[in-house]
Amino acid sequence: MRTRRAARRALRWLAAPLLLAGTATWLSPAAGASAASCQGWISELPQPVVSATVANDLTSVTTVSACDVYVAGTQDFTGARTALVEHWDGTSWSVTPTPFLPSDHLHIASIHADSSTDVWAVGGFRDSQGIDRTLILHFDGGSWTQVPSPNPSPDFNDLSSVHAVSATDAWAVGTFDNGTANQTLIAHWNGTAWQQVTSPDPGGPGSNDELFGVTATSASNAWAVGNVEATNGNETSLILRWNGLQWARVPSPHPGTTSPLLAVDASSASNAWAVGNTSDGGLSRTLALHWNGHKWVGAATPSPANPGSGDGLSSVTVPSASNAWAVEGVNGLLHWNGHNWSAVATPQPPGATTALQAVASTRAGSAWAVGVLDNGSPPSQPYAIHCC
Repeated sequence: MRTRRAARRALRWLAAPLLLAGTATWLSPAAGASAASCQGWISELPQPVVSATVANDLTSVTTVSACDVYVAGTQDFTGARTALVEHWDGTSWSVTPTPFLPSDHLHIASIHADSSTDVWAVGGFRDSQGIDRTLILHFDGGSWTQVPSPNPSPDFNDLSSVHAVSATDAWAVGTFDNGTANQTLIAHWNGTAWQQVTSPDPGGPGSNDELFGVTATSASNAWAVGNVEATNGNETSLILRWNGLQWARVPSPHPGTTSPLLAVDASSASNAWAVGNTSDGGLSRTLALHWNGHKWVGAATPSPANPGSGDGLSSVTVPSASNAWAVEGVNGLLHWNGHNWSAVATPQPPGATTALQAVASTRAGSAWAVGVLDNGSPPSQPYAIHCC
Protein backbone atom coordinates (compact mmCIF):
# COMPACT_ATOMS: atom_id res chain seq x y z
CA MET A 1 0.00 0.00 0.00
CA ARG A 2 2.90 2.40 0.73
CA THR A 3 4.18 1.83 -2.82
CA ARG A 4 0.79 2.74 -4.22
CA ARG A 5 0.62 5.90 -2.14
CA ALA A 6 4.08 6.94 -3.32
CA ALA A 7 3.07 6.43 -6.92
CA ARG A 8 -0.08 8.52 -6.48
CA ARG A 9 1.87 11.31 -4.78
CA ALA A 10 4.33 11.26 -7.68
CA LEU A 11 1.41 11.60 -10.09
CA ARG A 12 -0.12 14.47 -8.16
CA TRP A 13 2.79 16.73 -7.27
CA LEU A 14 6.25 15.27 -7.80
CA ALA A 15 5.93 14.60 -11.50
CA ALA A 16 4.24 16.62 -14.19
CA PRO A 17 1.20 14.90 -15.68
CA LEU A 18 0.92 15.19 -19.43
CA LEU A 19 -2.04 15.40 -21.73
CA LEU A 20 -3.12 12.28 -23.58
CA ALA A 21 -5.71 11.76 -26.26
CA GLY A 22 -9.11 12.93 -25.02
CA THR A 23 -11.81 10.73 -26.43
CA ALA A 24 -14.71 11.54 -24.07
CA THR A 25 -17.63 12.97 -26.00
CA TRP A 26 -20.34 13.30 -23.37
CA LEU A 27 -20.46 17.13 -23.48
CA SER A 28 -20.26 18.15 -27.12
CA PRO A 29 -17.94 21.09 -27.87
CA ALA A 30 -18.99 23.89 -30.15
CA ALA A 31 -17.08 24.13 -33.39
CA GLY A 32 -14.36 26.74 -33.70
CA ALA A 33 -12.80 27.61 -30.36
CA SER A 34 -12.35 31.31 -29.74
CA ALA A 35 -9.04 32.69 -28.55
CA ALA A 36 -8.11 32.34 -24.89
CA SER A 37 -9.18 35.27 -22.73
CA CYS A 38 -5.62 36.05 -21.67
CA GLN A 39 -2.88 36.20 -24.27
CA GLY A 40 0.89 36.28 -24.37
CA TRP A 41 2.10 33.76 -21.81
CA ILE A 42 5.58 34.83 -20.69
CA SER A 43 8.17 33.27 -18.42
CA GLU A 44 8.70 34.78 -14.97
CA LEU A 45 11.57 32.77 -13.49
CA PRO A 46 11.38 32.68 -9.69
CA GLN A 47 14.28 33.49 -7.40
CA PRO A 48 17.41 31.39 -8.10
CA VAL A 49 17.84 28.58 -5.60
CA VAL A 50 20.88 27.85 -3.47
CA SER A 51 23.67 25.88 -5.10
CA ALA A 52 23.55 23.07 -2.54
CA THR A 53 20.24 21.80 -3.88
CA VAL A 54 20.01 18.85 -6.24
CA ALA A 55 16.42 19.50 -7.41
CA ASN A 56 13.79 22.21 -7.10
CA ASP A 57 10.23 22.46 -8.30
CA LEU A 58 6.98 24.32 -7.83
CA THR A 59 3.83 22.30 -7.25
CA SER A 60 1.19 24.95 -6.49
CA VAL A 61 0.30 28.60 -7.06
CA THR A 62 -2.30 31.01 -5.69
CA THR A 63 -3.24 34.52 -6.82
CA VAL A 64 -4.44 37.29 -4.50
CA SER A 65 -4.25 39.61 -7.49
CA ALA A 66 -2.27 39.75 -10.73
CA CYS A 67 0.60 41.39 -8.85
CA ASP A 68 0.30 39.47 -5.58
CA VAL A 69 1.14 35.80 -6.19
CA TYR A 70 2.45 33.00 -3.97
CA VAL A 71 4.06 29.82 -5.29
CA ALA A 72 5.07 26.72 -3.35
CA GLY A 73 7.12 23.60 -3.89
CA THR A 74 10.22 21.92 -2.54
CA GLN A 75 14.01 22.17 -2.49
CA ASP A 76 15.87 18.86 -2.50
CA PHE A 77 19.22 18.55 -0.77
CA THR A 78 21.18 15.31 -0.54
CA GLY A 79 19.16 13.22 1.93
CA ALA A 80 16.64 15.92 2.85
CA ARG A 81 13.89 18.11 1.43
CA THR A 82 12.56 21.48 2.59
CA ALA A 83 9.65 23.70 1.64
CA LEU A 84 10.11 26.40 -1.00
CA VAL A 85 7.69 29.35 -0.96
CA GLU A 86 8.13 32.49 -3.05
CA HIS A 87 6.18 35.73 -3.56
CA TRP A 88 5.70 37.86 -6.68
CA ASP A 89 4.93 41.53 -5.95
CA GLY A 90 4.42 42.61 -9.54
CA THR A 91 8.09 43.44 -10.10
CA SER A 92 10.28 40.74 -8.59
CA TRP A 93 10.36 37.42 -6.76
CA SER A 94 11.38 36.92 -3.14
CA VAL A 95 11.75 33.74 -1.11
CA THR A 96 9.58 33.76 2.03
CA PRO A 97 11.27 31.61 4.69
CA THR A 98 9.26 28.72 6.15
CA PRO A 99 9.87 26.59 9.25
CA PHE A 100 12.82 24.33 8.51
CA LEU A 101 11.51 20.76 8.52
CA PRO A 102 14.17 18.64 6.81
CA SER A 103 12.78 15.31 5.67
CA ASP A 104 13.31 13.03 2.71
CA HIS A 105 9.50 12.79 2.51
CA LEU A 106 8.58 16.45 2.98
CA HIS A 107 6.40 17.99 0.29
CA ILE A 108 4.18 21.03 -0.21
CA ALA A 109 1.23 19.88 -2.28
CA SER A 110 -0.99 22.96 -2.29
CA ILE A 111 -1.06 26.67 -1.46
CA HIS A 112 -4.08 28.97 -1.32
CA ALA A 113 -4.62 32.56 -0.21
CA ASP A 114 -7.80 34.26 0.93
CA SER A 115 -5.84 37.51 1.22
CA SER A 116 -2.23 38.67 1.38
CA THR A 117 -2.33 38.19 5.15
CA ASP A 118 -4.07 34.80 5.11
CA VAL A 119 -2.17 32.19 3.09
CA TRP A 120 -2.22 28.44 3.74
CA ALA A 121 0.11 25.70 2.46
CA VAL A 122 -0.36 21.97 3.08
CA GLY A 123 1.45 18.70 2.44
CA GLY A 124 3.24 16.16 4.60
CA PHE A 125 6.53 15.07 6.14
CA ARG A 126 8.04 12.05 7.91
CA ASP A 127 8.97 12.55 11.57
CA SER A 128 11.89 11.08 13.52
CA GLN A 129 9.76 8.03 14.46
CA GLY A 130 9.12 7.22 10.80
CA ILE A 131 5.47 8.37 10.90
CA ASP A 132 4.13 10.28 7.90
CA ARG A 133 2.34 13.35 9.26
CA THR A 134 0.23 16.11 7.77
CA LEU A 135 1.86 19.51 7.38
CA ILE A 136 -0.02 22.82 7.52
CA LEU A 137 1.78 26.17 7.27
CA HIS A 138 0.21 29.65 7.59
CA PHE A 139 1.41 33.06 6.45
CA ASP A 140 -0.02 36.12 8.24
CA GLY A 141 1.62 38.71 6.04
CA GLY A 142 4.79 38.75 8.09
CA SER A 143 6.04 35.19 8.56
CA TRP A 144 5.22 31.53 8.03
CA THR A 145 4.42 29.28 11.01
CA GLN A 146 3.56 25.62 11.34
CA VAL A 147 0.00 25.10 12.63
CA PRO A 148 -1.11 21.93 14.48
CA SER A 149 -2.99 19.61 12.11
CA PRO A 150 -5.02 16.36 12.40
CA ASN A 151 -3.12 13.06 12.21
CA PRO A 152 -5.65 10.27 12.82
CA SER A 153 -3.29 7.45 11.77
CA PRO A 154 -0.29 6.17 13.76
CA ASP A 155 1.34 5.28 10.42
CA PHE A 156 0.43 7.48 7.43
CA ASN A 157 -1.30 10.87 7.12
CA ASP A 158 -1.10 13.27 4.19
CA LEU A 159 -2.75 16.43 2.84
CA SER A 160 -3.07 17.11 -0.89
CA SER A 161 -5.07 20.33 -1.23
CA VAL A 162 -6.20 23.43 0.68
CA HIS A 163 -8.73 26.19 -0.01
CA ALA A 164 -9.50 29.22 2.16
CA VAL A 165 -12.92 30.88 1.94
CA SER A 166 -12.17 33.43 4.66
CA ALA A 167 -9.94 33.92 7.70
CA THR A 168 -12.33 31.71 9.69
CA ASP A 169 -13.28 29.16 7.05
CA ALA A 170 -10.79 26.92 5.20
CA TRP A 171 -10.69 23.30 4.04
CA ALA A 172 -7.86 20.79 3.58
CA VAL A 173 -8.17 17.26 2.18
CA GLY A 174 -6.01 14.18 1.85
CA THR A 175 -5.82 10.64 3.12
CA PHE A 176 -4.80 8.53 6.10
CA ASP A 177 -4.12 4.85 6.70
CA ASN A 178 -6.56 3.15 9.09
CA GLY A 179 -4.43 0.01 9.29
CA THR A 180 -6.29 -1.75 6.49
CA ALA A 181 -6.63 0.80 3.71
CA ASN A 182 -6.48 4.49 2.89
CA GLN A 183 -9.41 6.60 4.03
CA THR A 184 -10.52 10.11 3.08
CA LEU A 185 -9.22 12.88 5.34
CA ILE A 186 -10.97 16.25 5.53
CA ALA A 187 -9.94 18.99 7.95
CA HIS A 188 -11.64 22.35 8.60
CA TRP A 189 -10.21 25.62 9.93
CA ASN A 190 -12.69 27.56 12.07
CA GLY A 191 -10.46 30.54 12.76
CA THR A 192 -8.90 28.94 15.82
CA ALA A 193 -7.89 25.35 15.04
CA TRP A 194 -7.84 22.68 12.34
CA GLN A 195 -10.20 19.81 13.16
CA GLN A 196 -10.94 16.59 11.33
CA VAL A 197 -14.47 16.46 9.88
CA THR A 198 -16.42 13.27 9.22
CA SER A 199 -16.09 12.32 5.55
CA PRO A 200 -17.55 9.46 3.46
CA ASP A 201 -15.51 6.39 2.51
CA PRO A 202 -17.87 4.82 -0.02
CA GLY A 203 -15.55 2.00 -1.04
CA GLY A 204 -16.13 0.06 2.17
CA PRO A 205 -13.65 -2.06 4.16
CA GLY A 206 -10.36 -2.64 2.36
CA SER A 207 -10.99 0.04 -0.29
CA ASN A 208 -8.47 2.84 -0.76
CA ASP A 209 -10.57 6.03 -0.76
CA GLU A 210 -8.43 9.13 -1.35
CA LEU A 211 -8.93 12.87 -1.84
CA PHE A 212 -6.60 15.05 -3.93
CA GLY A 213 -8.43 18.34 -4.49
CA VAL A 214 -10.74 20.75 -2.67
CA THR A 215 -12.43 24.07 -3.42
CA ALA A 216 -15.22 26.18 -1.93
CA THR A 217 -17.33 29.15 -2.99
CA SER A 218 -19.02 29.81 0.36
CA ALA A 219 -19.50 28.42 3.85
CA SER A 220 -22.24 26.15 2.51
CA ASN A 221 -20.74 25.03 -0.81
CA ALA A 222 -17.49 23.08 -1.12
CA TRP A 223 -16.23 20.25 -3.32
CA ALA A 224 -13.61 17.55 -2.75
CA VAL A 225 -12.43 15.07 -5.41
CA GLY A 226 -10.37 11.90 -5.55
CA ASN A 227 -10.94 8.21 -6.19
CA VAL A 228 -12.45 5.01 -4.80
CA GLU A 229 -10.52 1.80 -5.35
CA ALA A 230 -12.55 -1.35 -6.03
CA THR A 231 -11.44 -4.79 -4.83
CA ASN A 232 -10.01 -5.49 -8.30
CA GLY A 233 -7.75 -2.42 -8.08
CA ASN A 234 -9.75 -0.23 -10.48
CA GLU A 235 -10.27 3.36 -9.34
CA THR A 236 -13.48 5.27 -10.00
CA SER A 237 -14.00 9.01 -9.67
CA LEU A 238 -15.01 10.30 -6.24
CA ILE A 239 -16.73 13.66 -5.74
CA LEU A 240 -17.91 14.87 -2.33
CA ARG A 241 -19.96 18.00 -1.62
CA TRP A 242 -20.30 20.08 1.56
CA ASN A 243 -23.73 21.66 2.02
CA GLY A 244 -22.96 23.57 5.20
CA LEU A 245 -23.84 20.63 7.43
CA GLN A 246 -22.14 17.50 6.10
CA TRP A 247 -20.08 15.96 3.32
CA ALA A 248 -21.86 13.54 0.98
CA ARG A 249 -20.94 11.77 -2.25
CA VAL A 250 -22.36 13.15 -5.49
CA PRO A 251 -22.71 10.91 -8.59
CA SER A 252 -19.95 11.48 -11.13
CA PRO A 253 -18.96 9.99 -14.50
CA HIS A 254 -16.17 7.42 -14.56
CA PRO A 255 -15.76 6.51 -18.23
CA GLY A 256 -12.83 4.11 -17.84
CA THR A 257 -12.03 1.21 -15.58
CA THR A 258 -9.78 3.69 -13.76
CA SER A 259 -10.81 7.35 -13.50
CA PRO A 260 -9.24 9.21 -10.55
CA LEU A 261 -9.78 12.95 -10.15
CA LEU A 262 -6.83 15.09 -9.05
CA ALA A 263 -8.14 18.66 -8.81
CA VAL A 264 -11.30 20.77 -8.63
CA ASP A 265 -12.22 24.46 -8.75
CA ALA A 266 -15.44 26.46 -8.92
CA SER A 267 -16.54 30.01 -9.67
CA SER A 268 -20.04 29.61 -8.21
CA ALA A 269 -22.44 27.04 -6.81
CA SER A 270 -23.53 26.25 -10.38
CA ASN A 271 -20.15 26.15 -12.15
CA ALA A 272 -17.27 23.85 -11.27
CA TRP A 273 -14.66 21.72 -13.05
CA ALA A 274 -12.91 18.57 -11.86
CA VAL A 275 -9.96 17.07 -13.77
CA GLY A 276 -7.86 13.93 -13.73
CA ASN A 277 -7.26 10.97 -16.01
CA THR A 278 -9.05 7.88 -17.23
CA SER A 279 -7.96 4.54 -18.66
CA ASP A 280 -9.42 1.25 -19.80
CA GLY A 281 -6.27 -0.62 -18.89
CA GLY A 282 -4.12 0.83 -21.65
CA LEU A 283 -2.81 4.36 -22.16
CA SER A 284 -4.33 7.07 -19.98
CA ARG A 285 -6.16 10.06 -21.38
CA THR A 286 -7.31 13.31 -19.90
CA LEU A 287 -10.55 13.57 -17.95
CA ALA A 288 -12.54 16.79 -17.46
CA LEU A 289 -15.91 16.87 -15.68
CA HIS A 290 -18.25 19.87 -15.39
CA TRP A 291 -20.82 20.71 -12.70
CA ASN A 292 -23.70 22.65 -14.26
CA GLY A 293 -25.63 23.25 -11.07
CA HIS A 294 -27.54 19.97 -11.35
CA LYS A 295 -25.11 17.17 -12.22
CA TRP A 296 -21.55 16.36 -13.27
CA VAL A 297 -21.04 15.67 -17.00
CA GLY A 298 -17.97 14.81 -19.04
CA ALA A 299 -16.42 17.22 -21.54
CA ALA A 300 -14.26 16.44 -24.55
CA THR A 301 -10.60 17.51 -24.43
CA PRO A 302 -8.21 17.90 -27.40
CA SER A 303 -5.51 15.43 -28.31
CA PRO A 304 -1.94 16.52 -27.54
CA ALA A 305 0.95 16.88 -29.94
CA ASN A 306 2.55 13.73 -28.50
CA PRO A 307 -0.19 11.20 -27.65
CA GLY A 308 0.85 8.52 -25.23
CA SER A 309 3.46 10.65 -23.43
CA GLY A 310 1.57 11.14 -20.18
CA ASP A 311 -1.54 10.46 -18.24
CA GLY A 312 -3.83 13.34 -17.39
CA LEU A 313 -4.64 16.75 -15.97
CA SER A 314 -3.38 17.66 -12.51
CA SER A 315 -4.70 21.18 -11.88
CA VAL A 316 -7.62 23.42 -12.86
CA THR A 317 -8.67 27.01 -12.17
CA VAL A 318 -12.11 28.46 -12.91
CA PRO A 319 -12.43 32.27 -12.99
CA SER A 320 -15.91 32.19 -14.58
CA ALA A 321 -18.39 30.09 -16.55
CA SER A 322 -16.66 31.08 -19.80
CA ASN A 323 -13.06 30.91 -18.65
CA ALA A 324 -11.08 28.01 -17.15
CA TRP A 325 -7.54 26.65 -17.38
CA ALA A 326 -6.17 23.14 -16.86
CA VAL A 327 -2.56 21.96 -16.75
CA GLU A 328 -1.42 19.50 -19.40
CA GLY A 329 2.23 19.23 -18.37
CA VAL A 330 4.96 19.57 -20.99
CA ASN A 331 2.37 20.14 -23.71
CA GLY A 332 1.28 23.45 -22.17
CA LEU A 333 -2.25 24.26 -21.01
CA LEU A 334 -5.87 23.68 -21.92
CA HIS A 335 -8.34 26.58 -22.00
CA TRP A 336 -12.15 26.52 -21.66
CA ASN A 337 -13.94 29.39 -23.41
CA GLY A 338 -17.48 28.52 -22.35
CA HIS A 339 -18.00 26.13 -25.26
CA ASN A 340 -14.98 23.84 -25.59
CA TRP A 341 -11.47 23.04 -24.42
CA SER A 342 -8.51 23.93 -26.65
CA ALA A 343 -4.75 23.53 -26.34
CA VAL A 344 -2.72 26.69 -25.67
CA ALA A 345 0.99 27.00 -26.44
CA THR A 346 3.32 28.09 -23.64
CA PRO A 347 6.91 29.43 -23.64
CA GLN A 348 9.75 26.94 -24.00
CA PRO A 349 13.11 28.44 -22.97
CA PRO A 350 15.92 27.57 -25.42
CA GLY A 351 17.98 24.57 -24.40
CA ALA A 352 15.61 23.55 -21.60
CA THR A 353 12.51 21.49 -21.00
CA THR A 354 9.66 22.56 -18.75
CA ALA A 355 6.78 20.74 -17.09
CA LEU A 356 3.81 22.56 -15.60
CA GLN A 357 2.14 21.18 -12.49
CA ALA A 358 -0.38 23.78 -11.28
CA VAL A 359 -2.40 26.76 -12.47
CA ALA A 360 -4.32 29.58 -10.75
CA SER A 361 -6.08 32.74 -11.87
CA THR A 362 -7.77 35.90 -10.70
CA ARG A 363 -11.45 36.53 -11.32
CA ALA A 364 -10.38 39.24 -13.77
CA GLY A 365 -8.70 36.59 -15.92
CA SER A 366 -5.00 36.99 -15.20
CA ALA A 367 -3.43 33.54 -14.80
CA TRP A 368 -0.23 31.90 -13.52
CA ALA A 369 1.10 28.38 -14.08
CA VAL A 370 4.08 26.83 -12.29
CA GLY A 371 6.28 23.75 -12.48
CA VAL A 372 9.90 22.84 -13.07
CA LEU A 373 12.60 23.72 -15.61
CA ASP A 374 15.43 21.36 -16.57
CA ASN A 375 18.32 22.77 -18.58
CA GLY A 376 20.14 19.44 -18.83
CA SER A 377 22.28 19.69 -15.71
CA PRO A 378 21.30 19.67 -12.03
CA PRO A 379 19.75 21.23 -10.13
CA SER A 380 16.33 21.58 -11.75
CA GLN A 381 14.82 25.05 -11.31
CA PRO A 382 11.42 26.37 -10.24
CA TYR A 383 9.47 27.69 -13.22
CA ALA A 384 6.53 30.05 -13.63
CA ILE A 385 4.65 31.61 -16.54
CA HIS A 386 2.16 34.48 -16.49
CA CYS A 387 -0.67 35.61 -18.74
CA CYS A 388 -2.76 38.79 -18.54
